[in-house]
Order: sequence, then C-alpha cells, then structure tokens
Amino acid sequence: MARSETDQNLMFGLIAMQSDLIDMSQFVDACTLWGSRKETSLSTILVEQGWLLPEDREHVEYLLKRRVQKAGGDVAKSLSGMSDNVKVALEGIGDGDIRSLLSGLR
Repeated sequence: MARSETDQNLMFGLIAMQSDLIDMSQFVDACTLWGSRKETSLSTILVEQGWLLPEDREHVEYLLKRRVQKAGGDVAKSLSGMSDNVKVALEGIGDGDIRSLLSGLR
C-alpha cells in the first residue's frame, strides 16, 4: 500500500471524527476492517457500516482536499496533529501500514 493512500485514508477518518460524524471506536473499527480490505477506501467502509452518511462522506472529502491544499500537499503534516489517544488506539490495530505512518509522526 502506498504511503499516501494510508495517509489519505487515516486523514479522512480523522476529519470525520473531528467533525463529530463518527466516534473514536468507529474510526478504530473502520481502520481494523480497512486493514483487511485495503482495496476499499476507509470512507467506503464507514458508509457500508452505516456510521457515515453518503452526503457526510462528500463533506469530509471536501474538507480533506482543503486540508491537504493548506498543508501544501503534505497529508502527513496534517496528521502530525493527531492526539496521542488516537495514535495509541490505532497502534493497537497491528496494521503495518498504519504503524509505519504513526512511527513517522513522532
């Protein structure tokens, strides 16, 4: 999995959570499912699970696009503000791509 795809998927989930559209357990559960279905985007999994409405997905995709533009195209830079409790929860998933990304944020 390309690093940028992992970055974008995690950033999508983080924005959805920061927007109070999903909670942290839904974010972590969606990331766990995504770990075994990398060909499917995290946003698709959130909608499939009924945790995110399709119209909210469009809103979060717009916010993601704007945040990446604001960060000069560097999604990892945007992810660096992730709270420690979210990082710890994501590390617990055991996904290599996610762990690699998190270790680069320290």
